[in-house]
Amino acid sequence: MSDTTDDTDGTTDGETPPPPSKRIRRNSNEQEGSRPRDTRTEQQKGSILHWADAYVANGHKHPVSGAQIAAPAARAELKVHISSPFKLLSTRDLPPSENVDTIALSDILSDPLISCIWQFNFLFDIPFIYSHLDPDTADACSIKIVHGFWKTEDPTRHILYEEAERYKNVELVAAYLPDPFGTHHTKMMVVFKRDDTVQVIVHTANMIEKDWGNMTNAAWLSPPLPRKTAASPATSEFEADIMAYFAAYGRDRLRALMDEVKEYDFSSVKATFVASVPGKFTTTSTKRMWGIERMRDVLSQIPSTPDTPSSKDTIIGQFSSIGSLGPKDTWLSPYFHSVLSTTASSAPSSRKPPLKLIFPTPSSIKNSLEGWFSGGSIHLRLSTQQMQSQLEYMRPMLCDWHAVEAGRERAAPHIKTYMRLSEDEKSGVRVKWALLTSANLSKPAWGTPVAGRDPGFKIQSYEAGILIHPAQYLPSGAAVIVPTYKSDTVPDEARERMQKEGVTEIVPLRMPWDWPLKKYEVGDEPWTPEPARMEVDWRGMPWPGYGR
Repeated sequence: MSDTTDDTDGTTDGETPPPPSKRIRRNSNEQEGSRPRDTRTEQQKGSILHWADAYVANGHKHPVSGAQIAAPAARAELKVHISSPFKLLSTRDLPPSENVDTIALSDILSDPLISCIWQFNFLFDIPFIYSHLDPDTADACSIKIVHGFWKTEDPTRHILYEEAERYKNVELVAAYLPDPFGTHHTKMMVVFKRDDTVQVIVHTANMIEKDWGNMTNAAWLSPPLPRKTAASPATSEFEADIMAYFAAYGRDRLRALMDEVKEYDFSSVKATFVASVPGKFTTTSTKRMWGIERMRDVLSQIPSTPDTPSSKDTIIGQFSSIGSLGPKDTWLSPYFHSVLSTTASSAPSSRKPPLKLIFPTPSSIKNSLEGWFSGGSIHLRLSTQQMQSQLEYMRPMLCDWHAVEAGRERAAPHIKTYMRLSEDEKSGVRVKWALLTSANLSKPAWGTPVAGRDPGFKIQSYEAGILIHPAQYLPSGAAVIVPTYKSDTVPDEARERMQKEGVTEIVPLRMPWDWPLKKYEVGDEPWTPEPARMEVDWRGMPWPGYGR
């Protein structure tokens, strides 16, 4: 889906009055070259000077004095994008007013021109996927499913393969996972069409009905990418990054996909691909490719704007699962938080922006559209002493799921977002960078340092995300990304304020959650699906406990 723009010109009316048809007559008693006595009224003077100034603004000499007068500086043209780079998915049981500028799965898959789809994900429902294809062309569409159930004895693998056997055009590709705690968690589609274009979609939903129904999820869609021509660049950063990701599956598992993708022009993509692949990696290479070290590399290159005395930055992490981070805070604050605080500044601030973590409470789950049932997709184990100790150092950072203004208060969060927001009394709230990803808050997803004679860091899972920042649109620093709520439209007040500040390009970012955040209150606990809950949700249903 390509991004169109709304151009708002900040200059005054373009009409220019004609110059006066007659010169002012001089009094017969006045000498040549002397200044004539002005007999006009003040109202007449003001009227003439008004069009005289407009005439000068168009580069002419002053029609009254004849002098060349510098025109007042006109405001630069303001370009306002009308589409957020991250699109919320439509939520089935919310009213249309809450689903403005959202997308559904049918918007992505129902195009009859689709010839081939590569689906990367954790969970799949093949009949559900098939039901969203164009019925007239579905059987002619090749469907490749990349999954992580590589162990032959895995019951989930058996179910998936039984479903696939019902469709002659479905092919399964198993990703190798060398670590038992790793998962193939990437959520991505590569869609080829018969008009010689390809589109990449990175999103946060499993390919099952539940995630595309009443859960909060989102997607990034590349523009339709044409085949390369003689005039196309040989490659681009986005193409190089995504091709490296495909190659990381090894043993030519994705060779057919790579051979096709390299024929397309990715130069129009204004985003950065941030992924994780399992393995042990060095941190001394010139370019760190994966996980949290990939974030360090990317953030260190984003042009940073200096803080003002009134500005305040906050780093936010929001996710649907929290893994085991250790009984003591040896990873979250000193490693993960520090990396997310990275900037391109040669003299970084000694004070890290605070880290806030959004994770729902039982009350949020109970009152969600699906009630307790939605909590089966949101994971945190608290049954061990180690996890209880972890909760204690995380507690000051925790914020509840709060999305009234965003229109997603009752759509439980399966989405994963990480952002750096800057709030200023004069400029309001701006987004310094934002990441939409499959990666939850866990060491297997992001990686963890490995000590010893061969130091580096280790990742256990496959993940994929998209990072955006203002310099991708205008390297000069005159572009900003601003939060929007319930639609992609930037409010008029924000447009006017930013244009006065010299901003020339505004990119809206559709927010899934509200700002300011809602901190945990006294007595609040994070949701955990493990225990049974006899208290019924708004639908009158108890929760039997996870896996029961």
